[in-house]
Amino acid sequence: MKHLFTTIIFFASITLLRAQNVPTIDQVADQTVDEDAPEQTIVLSGITDGDDGSQTLNLSVSTDNQNLFSKLEIVTGTDTTIVYQPAADSSGIAEVTVSVTDDDGTTDMTFKVTVNEINDPPTIDPIADVDVYEDTAYVKIIMTGISAGPPNEPQDLIFSVYSSNQDLLDSTRILYTTGESTGILMIYVSPDSTGYTDIEVKLIDDNILNGTATTFKLTVLPVNDPPLMDPVDDVVIDNDGAEHTIDITGIAPGPGNESDQTVSLTFTNDNSSLFSDISLDYTAGGNTATLRYTPAAQAEGIAHITLSLSDDGGTLNGGEDLSEQTFSITVSTTTFISETHNGKLTLYPNPVSDLLHINVPDNISKDARIRISDMSGKEIISTTINNGNNINVSNLPKGVYSVLIIDDNNILTAKFIVK
Repeated sequence: MKHLFTTIIFFASITLLRAQNVPTIDQVADQTVDEDAPEQTIVLSGITDGDDGSQTLNLSVSTDNQNLFSKLEIVTGTDTTIVYQPAADSSGIAEVTVSVTDDDGTTDMTFKVTVNEINDPPTIDPIADVDVYEDTAYVKIIMTGISAGPPNEPQDLIFSVYSSNQDLLDSTRILYTTGESTGILMIYVSPDSTGYTDIEVKLIDDNILNGTATTFKLTVLPVNDPPLMDPVDDVVIDNDGAEHTIDITGIAPGPGNESDQTVSLTFTNDNSSLFSDISLDYTAGGNTATLRYTPAAQAEGIAHITLSLSDDGGTLNGGEDLSEQTFSITVSTTTFISETHNGKLTLYPNPVSDLLHINVPDNISKDARIRISDMSGKEIISTTINNGNNINVSNLPKGVYSVLIIDDNNILTAKFIVK
């Protein structure tokens, strides 16, 4: 018996499926930086497709607090990095998520960024140097650019002012309203002082260690003050032919800071015929002088004496190097008593300083005129007569005056002194 064998061959098709593994990325540690920190860089590692590396990877970054950042991005190169920078004057916490995506899916890695709040220093614009003249009472400076820092720091400010030359300044004062961007610095300069000082204006906010300062130079330029002497009173004398003297006191070149100056004293006289001799005794550097004068024989009248005191400080910057004063010397040949009786005419008091009382006899017409003249003959006052008449002479300069009363039948005269 013959056996037949048949061979059957089966063919099978097998497809090997690739394992679907999601991408990978290493975890980044939470980050902490200060407000206004510079740009930060984080190197990312462990980034793969989870398989054989044949897939294209896409990376993106996002955050739940975009306002915290002025920059947040992925940068590829030799290393793959996250670059971020906090927004100016911002603080807070943000979650940052880096997403890695390939054909098999997406992997997210999240970390926190904490931006610590930092107190910014206050601000003030620089102040330009200032020049003023000596004896300037005060300097007013407008300060600008004042703030406690950025808008998120509404703090109170404390101002302080320091001078490197305390003797030059009498005091300082700050005028400022909280929240304003400008203020006023008042500087009160010491009288009769010159030189310069460095002035520092410092601002401090709620953090007493957080201050801002600006410094400028104040220069006080010298201005010559006029020389000094005491006032001299007007003089009224009888012509007795003797020598008389007037003391001139308080002579000085000016305030103490001008004591090294040299002064000279001269005089002028507008009525030389009134005196037989008049001279001035003064020694340079002294603080007193003496005017000597002798009335001329039988002379009567008024002389105006002008004293001129000069120093060598000059007139730069509006300085003054000359002081002058004028007083009068009245010389009379009439001997005066407390009352003057000229027949029936009575003047009192005599000398007088305010009200002059004039009594006339009853037979003098009330229409008669009273004429008061100075020694040059110039009529000063003219009025109608009244018994017991009072005339105010308080506005007349010191000196000798004459009274003349005339009616149809009488002429009355007298003299009086205004003291």
